[in-house]
Amino acid sequence: MIQSAAYDIIKHEGIMIGREEGMIIGTQEMVIEALEERFGVIAPIVIKQIKSITIRDLLKKLLKCAIKAKDIEEFKEYLKTAMS
Repeated sequence: MIQSAAYDIIKHEGIMIGREEGMIIGTQEMVIEALEERFGVIAPIVIKQIKSITIRDLLKKLLKCAIKAKDIEEFKEYLKTAMS
């Protein structure tokens, strides 16, 4: 079967979208894991809020905050600010 140029473009775009989605999900999971490692069990609402964020740069900032926050309350305040 001969593939058309249009098919190749669509296939490439699909792969790129899949990679981006995978990186977002991976970063969401890293934020959650960092919080669990530092503070123990995390409230489901916090996990839901983190999983609702699809901007990778924001997730990377949240990861840094998860690492540096003095407690979960400080992280939740940053999360609230980030989501508004």
